[in-house]
Amino acid sequence: MKTKFLPLLAAAFLLIGCPSEPIDPEDPNSGGDNPGTNPNPGGGGGTGNVIKPSSYQYSHITSKYDSYKTRFLKYSGNNYCYIYATGTAGDGEITVSEAHGYGMIIFALMGDKEIFDKMNAFRKAHLSTMNNGLMAWYIKTVGQVPRTSNGDAMDGSAATDGDLDIAYALLLASKKWGGNYKNEAVDHITKIKNSLMSSAKRTKLGDWKSINSMDTRSSDWMPGHFEAFYKATNDNYWRQARDTVYKLLGQVSNSNTGLVPDFVTGTPARADASCGGASEANPCDIYSYNACRVPWRIALDYAHNGENRAKTQIDKISAWLKDATGENAADIKSSYNLNGSVANGYDFYDIIFAAPFAAGMIANSNNQSFLNKTYDNVRGKTPNEAYAAALQLLSMLLITGNWEAPN
Repeated sequence: MKTKFLPLLAAAFLLIGCPSEPIDPEDPNSGGDNPGTNPNPGGGGGTGNVIKPSSYQYSHITSKYDSYKTRFLKYSGNNYCYIYATGTAGDGEITVSEAHGYGMIIFALMGDKEIFDKMNAFRKAHLSTMNNGLMAWYIKTVGQVPRTSNGDAMDGSAATDGDLDIAYALLLASKKWGGNYKNEAVDHITKIKNSLMSSAKRTKLGDWKSINSMDTRSSDWMPGHFEAFYKATNDNYWRQARDTVYKLLGQVSNSNTGLVPDFVTGTPARADASCGGASEANPCDIYSYNACRVPWRIALDYAHNGENRAKTQIDKISAWLKDATGENAADIKSSYNLNGSVANGYDFYDIIFAAPFAAGMIANSNNQSFLNKTYDNVRGKTPNEAYAAALQLLSMLLITGNWEAPN
C-alpha cells in the first residue's frame, strides 16, 4: 500500500481558501454561525499541571491559523472544503485523510463552523471502499475514490490516523455547537472500533489489515482520543485501547531516551523494519516521520486528563532531548535511532520534529527555559508543506492552552 501522507514527497500547495473571515476569540462579533465560542486565550480546561511559553500571545495562533487557511485550504463548489496536500501519496492526489483530520480539529478548535461543515461534508462524500463510513485515505479527484487496477480497493481504503482525528474533531464540534455532531462522532467511533482496531486492541494500519494483525504504527497511538471516545460512548473498550498504547510504549520505547519506532509488530512488541507491509520512504524501525508525533499525542492525554503514564513518557523524552541539544532548539534533528543518535542522512532540522517535541515539554516546569526557546523557534518558522504547517499549529494550540478538551 502506498505511504500515508509522507512529508518528504510533498509538493507545492495551492493558495485558495474558503470564503470565511478570520476569527478573533476576543471579538464577540467574530465566528460566523456561532460568535464568541472559540477557546479563550490561555484556556484548555484540562487536569494536567502544564506550563506555557513565557512569550506567548494569542496573535501567534491567529497568525499561523490565517496562514494555514490561506495556503492550504481549498474550496470546491458550494459544499466542500479540503486541505490541499498534494504529493504525499505520489499518485497525483489532492488530499489525504490525515491532512483532513488535522484540518477538522483545527477548524473546530478555532470555532470556524462554516469551514468545518464543508470539511465534514467532503469526508462523507469520499468514503473507504472497504468500510462505507470511514474516509478514503487519499483522493485524486473531488467526488471520486481511487481504486487499484486489479480492483482490490487498496487505494480506496482508510488510514487509521485520519479517521481517529475526524471522530475526535466531531466531538469537539459537538461541545462547541451542539447539533448532530455527537451522533456522527459516536457512529464514526463505532466504525473505527470495527474496522481500524485489532483483536489485541492495537490500532491497525488501516481497514485493509486483518483484525488479527499485530502490525501497528506509533503515529496512530492517541490515548487522549481514546479517553475522549470512552467518555462519549461509555464503552470501556476505549479505556482498554488506551491501556494498550501505554503497554506498547513500555515495550518498545528506549529506556534512556523514551523514543519509539515508527512501526511496531509482534508479541511482545518490537520495532518493525518491514513497515507492516506499508510503503514508506524512511526507515521504519527508528524515530522518524511517523513516531515524531508521539510526544504531542501523549502530551494531549496529560494536559486534558492528568494521565501520569503520559507524563512519565514525555518527561523522559524531554530530558533526553534537553541533554542531546544543550537546549538549542535549532539543533533538533529530523530522525533519531532509538538510542538517541542521529539517524544516518537526517542530520538537519525539521519543524515536523521540533513542534511535537515542544508539545511534550509542557508537563514539567523544569522544561520552562527549553520550552521558551523551542516555542519561539517553532513559531518563527513558515513551513511550505501542509503536514508541517498542521503539526506546527496543532502543537502551538496545545502548548499555549488553546486546545480545549472535547468532553
